[in-house]
This record gives sequence, structure tokens and C-alpha cells, in this order.
Amino acid sequence: MALSKPGAGLGSVRTDFANGAILVASEDGKVFRLSWEDAKSSKRFLKAGNYTVRGYRIIRKAQDGKVWHISTMGPEIKSFRVDAGKETRLDISSEIVVNSGLMAKKGVVQVSMEITGENRSGLSIYASGKRIPIGYELFDSKGNLNASGSMTYG
Repeated sequence: MALSKPGAGLGSVRTDFANGAILVASEDGKVFRLSWEDAKSSKRFLKAGNYTVRGYRIIRKAQDGKVWHISTMGPEIKSFRVDAGKETRLDISSEIVVNSGLMAKKGVVQVSMEITGENRSGLSIYASGKRIPIGYELFDSKGNLNASGSMTYG
């Protein structure tokens, strides 16, 4: 039971971001979405117990007005406990990790990328509601551009 108001047997959850949402699962497998996307309060409430973060979305607005967000999913991104009558601070990393690699064989080059968030959760990056492609450029040892393009993912 995820609520925006306090009650008996509930504890509050606060995040380190102002705008976004977290998908959590209780020990018995029930899934709850805690949302701060149109929040008037910075706290959300859950029954006391142990929870696992299964996904999150963090939303930010750039100086030019463009809305960006990252969205992740994973089986066990982070675990936390909620105690009745107490506040739990749940910090979620907005860090984006990009690992890339190249494999050349018989004149064909394969480009691979892995884009992850906290605890290697699969991450997608969005601008104005659309997933952005990730661009790449391949240069030879003399600095000449051999190939370029963009990859879709997620």
C-alpha cells in the first residue's frame, strides 16, 4: 500500500530527487509505484517492512526548457527497510555508465554499448519523451573518420 498520507503501521520514504518515481517490491512480491512526478509533498508512505527497488525514473528540466529523464529496470537494484513511524531516506543515483566496445573481423566492425544505471540496471535516456539514440564515431590511427552512426537501445 503506497500512500501520500501517514497512517498507523506506515513509515515515510523520501528520495534525493524532486521529480520522478520508484517501482518497489515488498517481501511478499507486491509491487508499488512511489511517484513524485506531481508531488505536493516530498514524502510517500509504505507499510513497515523490507523492499527492493525494481526500477526508477528521474526527471530533470534543462535550462533550455527541454525535459530529460532516465528510466531503469532491474530485478534487485537496491534494498531498503521502512520502519513504522520513521522516515527512510532512499538515495537513487542519477549516474549513467556507458561501456562500449568494438570488434573488427574481415573488414566488418561491430560496435556494442551497454548503458546502465545504479547497480548495473538497464537504463534508457529520454529527451522530450523520446528515447535518444547514442552516437558514435570510429577513427583510424591517423585520426581519419572511418565510420559514424547512432545506435538505438533499451
